[in-house]
This record gives sequence, structure tokens and C-alpha cells, in this order.
Amino acid sequence: MTEPMRVDVTGLRACAPTFAGLSAAVGETVRRVLDRVDAEGACWGGDETGTMFDTAYRPALTIMRRALPGLRDGVEAVGRSLLAVADEVEAAESRASDRFGSEGRSW
Repeated sequence: MTEPMRVDVTGLRACAPTFAGLSAAVGETVRRVLDRVDAEGACWGGDETGTMFDTAYRPALTIMRRALPGLRDGVEAVGRSLLAVADEVEAAESRASDRFGSEGRSW
């Protein structure tokens, strides 16, 4: 028979705020990286080698500019998801308790 799934709701709630701080730190790092890239500008020159580099670099830079904020947002979403899981587990336990009584039946 399958073992019941156990969820540490208190633990989920306790670690969720860490993700808000981590998200802020990632956001600050993203800002610093993009600021530094902007400050450097087109430092590779306009000769043939520089032009070849620029041809590959610009599309990669665009991809990076679009992707990095998503990393920050993804970290923040993990924290929100932990809280949502805790809420759902508590709601499911409450429904089960209401339906079957609070006698602590073992399934």
C-alpha cells in the first residue's frame, strides 16, 4: 500500500519569505549586470572583427535582457507557490476533517 503524503505546512510557510529576499537580490544583480553591459557599450570597435562580433552579440544581448528579469520573477514565484501549497494542504485537511470528522481516522 502507498504511504500517505506528509506536508510540513509550517516549514513551507517559514521558508517562503526567503524567496522574496532572494528574488530582490537576483533583481539587484540583474540590474547591475545590465548597467555594466550598458556602460561598456560597443567597446569592440567597428573593424571587420568587431562587426562580426557585433552581429552575434546583439541578438544574444537581446535574449539576455528579456530572460534575466524572468529569473528574478521565477524565484519570487517559487515563494508564492510554497504559500499556495501550504494553503491548499490546509484546505484539503479541513475539508477531510469536516467530511469524515475529527476522530483522526487512519486511511
